[in-house]
Amino acid sequence: MPAFLFPMATRYLLVSLAITVGLTATVMVLTTYGYMHDRPSSLSHIVVMGAGMWAGTYFAKQTGRPAEWRECFRIGAVLTLLQIALSAVLTVGFMLLPGAGLEEMTNNLSPELFGLLAGMLVFIGLLYWVGTAAFLRLGSKSAIKAKKA
Repeated sequence: MPAFLFPMATRYLLVSLAITVGLTATVMVLTTYGYMHDRPSSLSHIVVMGAGMWAGTYFAKQTGRPAEWRECFRIGAVLTLLQIALSAVLTVGFMLLPGAGLEEMTNNLSPELFGLLAGMLVFIGLLYWVGTAAFLRLGSKSAIKAKKA
């Protein structure tokens, strides 16, 4: 693992949080003023893309070269675990808000549904990992290409 992993991970989390807050605020404003009628459920990939690209740019600035795939997957695993932890904290935080329906959800959570949800979370975690690794590589290559131009 590179020596600059901790600063990269810290900045990755801050970028992820900024994108998440920005997207949430945008969706809330658009929904409030009637420009959207339902909330999109697939915006989390934008967080992975943006933060992964930024991490790749940071990698290229620190090393002066594009990241190799094996580095991307190792670093991506660490960043994905942090992203999942951040998502869990934000989800639980929103569920604890009044009127979020936490009691109703916990009352309706059967063991079969819990197993299905756990499987979905593992699948989503794998998608986050591959996406983070791919965009980390893309960001590092783009930064090197921009530096040469």
